Amino acid sequence: MFSILATKSIPHLDMTATLLQHDCGLQVLALDCPDNENLCATAFLTIPSNSTGVQHIIEHCVCEGSLNYPVKSPFSELDRTSMATLLNAFTYNDHTVYPFASTNQADFFNLWNVYWDCVFHPTFKPETFHQEGWHLEWSNPKNFNSKLLENGIVLNEMKAEMDDLDAIVENEILKLLIPKSTLAHNSGGTPAQIVKLDYKKLLKYYKDNYSPTKARVLLYGNIPLQKKLDFIEKQLESMDINTPDIQKPRPTATTLNASAKPRRKTVKIVPEFNNRNSDAWAIAWLAVPRADQIQKLIAELIDSILFDNDGAPLKMAILESELADDLSAISGFNSDAPELVFTVATTGTNARNTRKLKKNLLDTLEQFVKNGPTQQQLEAALRQLQVEKLEINNQILYTLIDNVFDAWLRDENPIDALDSLKQLEQLQNILENNPEILQQFVKDHILDNPHCAEITFVADKTLARQRNEAEAFRLHNLKTTLSADQKKTIAQNQAKLQELQAKQDSQEALDTLPKLKRSDISPYPIPVNPINIAPQGQVPILSEAIPTNKINYLKIAFDMASFEQEDLEVITFFVMMLNHLGTKKLDYAQFDERLAACGAAIEADYAFNSPAVPQLKPTAILTFKLYSLDQTWQRTMDCLDDRLHNTIFTEHKRILDLLRQRWAKARQSLLADAHAYAKTRAATGLTKQTVANEIWVGLTHIAKARSLANPSKRELDNLIGKFERLFRTLSNATPLLVAHVGPESARDQLLERFLGVASQPKAFPGLRETDRFPQKRTEAFAISGQVGSIALAFKTPDFFSPHAAALATLAELLDTGPIWENIRIQGGAYGASCQYLPFSGLMICNSARDPSPSRSLGAVHSILKQKHNWTQRDLDGAVISQLKDAPMRPAARRDFILHANLAGLTYEIRTKYRQDLLNLTLDDLKAAEQTIEPSDANACIIGTKRQIQNIEASILQLKHL
Repeated sequence: MFSILATKSIPHLDMTATLLQHDCGLQVLALDCPDNENLCATAFLTIPSNSTGVQHIIEHCVCEGSLNYPVKSPFSELDRTSMATLLNAFTYNDHTVYPFASTNQADFFNLWNVYWDCVFHPTFKPETFHQEGWHLEWSNPKNFNSKLLENGIVLNEMKAEMDDLDAIVENEILKLLIPKSTLAHNSGGTPAQIVKLDYKKLLKYYKDNYSPTKARVLLYGNIPLQKKLDFIEKQLESMDINTPDIQKPRPTATTLNASAKPRRKTVKIVPEFNNRNSDAWAIAWLAVPRADQIQKLIAELIDSILFDNDGAPLKMAILESELADDLSAISGFNSDAPELVFTVATTGTNARNTRKLKKNLLDTLEQFVKNGPTQQQLEAALRQLQVEKLEINNQILYTLIDNVFDAWLRDENPIDALDSLKQLEQLQNILENNPEILQQFVKDHILDNPHCAEITFVADKTLARQRNEAEAFRLHNLKTTLSADQKKTIAQNQAKLQELQAKQDSQEALDTLPKLKRSDISPYPIPVNPINIAPQGQVPILSEAIPTNKINYLKIAFDMASFEQEDLEVITFFVMMLNHLGTKKLDYAQFDERLAACGAAIEADYAFNSPAVPQLKPTAILTFKLYSLDQTWQRTMDCLDDRLHNTIFTEHKRILDLLRQRWAKARQSLLADAHAYAKTRAATGLTKQTVANEIWVGLTHIAKARSLANPSKRELDNLIGKFERLFRTLSNATPLLVAHVGPESARDQLLERFLGVASQPKAFPGLRETDRFPQKRTEAFAISGQVGSIALAFKTPDFFSPHAAALATLAELLDTGPIWENIRIQGGAYGASCQYLPFSGLMICNSARDPSPSRSLGAVHSILKQKHNWTQRDLDGAVISQLKDAPMRPAARRDFILHANLAGLTYEIRTKYRQDLLNLTLDDLKAAEQTIEPSDANACIIGTKRQIQNIEASILQLKHL
């Protein structure tokens, strides 16, 4: 039986929060609101005492089989057969969450039945631990003299994580700063520690930490609360729960060592490319051992003032010093742990300059303490916080999950954590009564705080080779210590795992899973109903008035066909300049401060728009999107006008700083997002747009960013000349279309600012480099990471084909079926996918964080050549899973309005495509399969030299990055 502990209305979220507790100890926080995207998230406190990643591996294993649903992977089956808009599991530093969401009520309870069973009754087979966690295997199972290897999905995921410089910096600095806290351990696991975890320890950890008595359940949405509580009651009745389980107390809070001396060390890292400045540096303070909500909000405010815009004093001081290429993403106060830690970390630096960096940092903080923020800086930071708390975006469910469980599982009131506007009011009262509290906070918790740590990260070109050799040596030594029986056991376990992975679920087992029918799905898409408020013949201004908490969202599009073709090659750099340079009356810092004071942001970008009707042609557009509080709308529009007509390109030092930052971000992103680069490269040459995409955001762009990181005067002058020509064309152009979502009161400003004669977009002409990328090519690129990625891309019929819906369904079947099974489950890659791009007429297959890219490439080729005997059940599930009907939040609606209208994608066309999906037959699917020609595909492999050596030399074009 449930008892109500607290209830409260939270107007800005349009919800009523009710906190309840069951007699067994289980607690529920119910957030009742009009939103039809209903969420359930079940969480457990899972505090790490080491870095074996047991919490992370359990999270994976829970998703792979349960008592009442005896299929290999209930979660995968749900993903391919449900309308779930969220279906996942997350391991945080000290807790684990299992969330799902759906806009269909029947689907919601179907999902909940399976999730409950998986979380509380997992089967936990040894083979599941070996697959999801780690295992030993022979490179040739029939030959015990072959190589001994380690494999596993989490192991490979965390190898990729440990290649990411930000992750390395964060892990190392926290271990040095607070070695006895939970933050010093990696709940995701480090590769060296993951292989020390065994099956028995996994089972014990689950038994000690997972129970309904210890669970916290977050519910959100418009399904009546009583219906949800009845579901939980029914589930608990079938479980043997006699007395409430006593929750283990949290470890004693980390204490501040007032007599501590700063800790320092040096750590070697693998350089990103052969960059001149590949070192990094970090310093951190334990600011508050156990922060409350107000302390965290003060920290957020200080972060915003010091870092959040181009005029922020600490950001400017570091980047203008030329002592570092960029600030690490981990810089600032953390917000995901009880311990409040302040970190400043830089990348693209030289180890010899770290003393200067530290002095620069401390001098800036001392100036902040001495002078405080300006009134404009303070108001801007408060406005940005206000927007952040008010905004209803596509991440709302994730934000709720983070905010609720961060407080709830740390013995704080979760309802108070949600009422952020009340906290903001409290903060403003504190600031009025104590105007110097921010300065005092920085002085007490940073400058006068001896509990700090500093690390210099020194790039070592030999480290990757040393690491690979050490792993090979360790495994070779391990092999020499194995007895004949142990070698045989490894082979037997390998065979059992492969047998389980290859075995298909029986129809009887599949039938245990609840599922929707096609008839349960609405034949109509979500309507979006903007009105054109512009006079006839003028630039269309499409505006939709929906509840947005008085925030305006705007996006305008300009045709890039009018730009000079040779100048289009630098569009990525041009867009970066538009976002970060000054104007005729304001330098870049002043402009950004002015914008921040409006509680607003403006971002230039570019996009391709493919047509949904045959009479239109593919276009390329330059866009400006912004958000703004309604109360500052006119001032924000003044800023936009200034950006569109008065941007200057005479701040040469600033331009050089931005070019260095671009190179820093580009080289770091290759290891973190190798799979995205592989997809872009494989598709290159199949259409004009894919060539441009490769030059603008692909491997070609990385090479260009490197060449421009330190340009000669001639190169810089030439580049600035292109920027100025592009800007002259832009500033004289009339927009193609304006899209707005927000209060009707904003429409007068739109009519005043965007009057002009309407025009039709011109076909994108393409770039000159098209001939550089022949078809049917296979390329391999060597990087320094531990895992790699592959992509294979080929042309298909496009959206205008009668096969479009069937091809989308085929891609869905391949994605969740054989490609997933072969590459992720059997191959151990963290990610595997197949994607159909109807408006481009392309299909792309991909792996991510892959221990064996060459194997995966062969597997994809084989899968695409096979004839698949899809069943009616397969088809129904694939159709339903494509119609998830996730709500379009305000910013997403704005984007959809603009791009759909430029493409001619009407409600009628969307309805027809949806009904084509719902009416799809197996014969349609077979006909679509006949239209694809994967033998014409391009392929790209990104990995270590060792991983790509097995590819036939005749098709290998090895390139070093």
